[in-house]
Amino acid sequence: MSVLTYVAKPIAYVSVPMYILSKLAEALPSARYYIRLGLFLSGLGICSIWGVLCGVGMSLTGQRLNAPYVTARTFYALSKRLLGIRIEIEGEEHLENRPAVIIANHQSMLDIIMLGRVFPQRASILAKKELQWTPALGQFMQATGTIFIDRGNNAQAVRSLTAAGETLKSRNQSVWIFPEGTRSMRQHHDMLPFKKGAFHLAINAQVPVIQ
Repeated sequence: MSVLTYVAKPIAYVSVPMYILSKLAEALPSARYYIRLGLFLSGLGICSIWGVLCGVGMSLTGQRLNAPYVTARTFYALSKRLLGIRIEIEGEEHLENRPAVIIANHQSMLDIIMLGRVFPQRASILAKKELQWTPALGQFMQATGTIFIDRGNNAQAVRSLTAAGETLKSRNQSVWIFPEGTRSMRQHHDMLPFKKGAFHLAINAQVPVIQ
């Protein structure tokens, strides 16, 4: 069997059931939420595995820093078709300014689709250390250069942020941070207090903050 066959068959086995489910979601309004949630989580898992492959493969060609960009765009393209969600962006050109600290609010899982649409080239994510042990997602994050912070250890967190600032400048890259630290699920959809890490990083590295 050719290499193309080994790649195409798993994609077909997964994509056909997902396509069928997406059509069922259109036909069954009462089950739409649960079907779309399943499609969302399935797509996230698939793209996490794809991200690991991108991280390894693109590292071999010196393009590791663009692996998150390729993975993010793949996830958005998949989600757009399966879930019928399309995102329009204004001012996207500002995200190409590097190096920089990019911040955004975080209210639901849908933010991941937004991230897939706008994530710029040569950027990584800053995330809490616990996520590196999440199946598939953790391996993807490690393979694509995510900066992990131990929020339970202040001294270690400061050292990680200092090292991250030096990395931003030396690699001419950006880092994406959710400064609230976790999802804001409040009834009125207001924002949680910002944690200081993103701003300490920007000040220490002397790079702009893009919101």
